[in-house]
Amino acid sequence: MRFDHIAIACRDVERMLAWYQKVLGFQVRARKSPSRPDAPETTYLAGPAGSPVVLELMPDDRLAAAGRKPFTRGLSHLALAIDAFDEWERRLSAAGVEWLGGAVEAVGGGKLRSFLDPEGNMLQIVERR
Repeated sequence: MRFDHIAIACRDVERMLAWYQKVLGFQVRARKSPSRPDAPETTYLAGPAGSPVVLELMPDDRLAAAGRKPFTRGLSHLALAIDAFDEWERRLSAAGVEWLGGAVEAVGGGKLRSFLDPEGNMLQIVERR
């Protein structure tokens, strides 16, 4: 078994699409028009350089959301395995990401650092030893 994709319900799909492309190097894989009149269009993004990561961006339902913290019940964050930690850290800093503290040791060895996308979803870059 493996993950097929991770979906993010967004307030502003186009803004999120532009951010994931510019900051993390994702590319549009497909845009799906709704098959039902009440279903929204969704966008599928593939990670950079042949990465197996696939994201689905879709409009949210406009209902009020509770605030999230790292240990709030439910999915917490998306951790992206990378090489060249320092290079990614510089690249993301230059792109203006909102860091959630400094780099820390990853469980099992290596480094990780957490940050937010434009809508407050937590992501991490992780380089394992």
